[in-house]
Amino acid sequence: AGIAPGARQLRDSYRFKGFTPSTFVLQHPEDPAGWVIDLVVGEKGALRGLPYSGRRYDERTVLVRDLDCGGWHVYLRFALRRIDCKKCHNVKRERIDFLATPPKFTERFEDLVGKQAQESSLTAVAELLGLSWDQAARIERSYMERLLARTPLKAPRVIGVD
Repeated sequence: AGIAPGARQLRDSYRFKGFTPSTFVLQHPEDPAGWVIDLVVGEKGALRGLPYSGRRYDERTVLVRDLDCGGWHVYLRFALRRIDCKKCHNVKRERIDFLATPPKFTERFEDLVGKQAQESSLTAVAELLGLSWDQAARIERSYMERLLARTPLKAPRVIGVD
């Protein structure tokens, strides 16, 4: 019995532009409820989110938190590159679509924290997701900043005073 045609597999959830998920899942060294999925640079990895032209300056491996799966914390591990920009002669970090700023969490994890914080307290959200209160507060602030950047508020035309 194989997989039904059109059925989604777990690895489909971790397929990002420029990356392919590894077939192996590893235990997180510090989080007993955590698993690490290695993301391998795909065939077009040289084009993944690099708005700068220049040569590779350096590369470091990062571990970022993603959405939980089946009660387990999921971490993504991949190489994050810095580029020596030809135009401005500065070293810049590549932009990756799914990564939040700073690169400790994915944007979809930040969205989850932000949406849950609208419905319950930050303390409850932090406990549920295994975060410290300070981390939950920073993530929620980042979520709100991204939300406001997408839908800016219009200046009021009239202000009434009672």
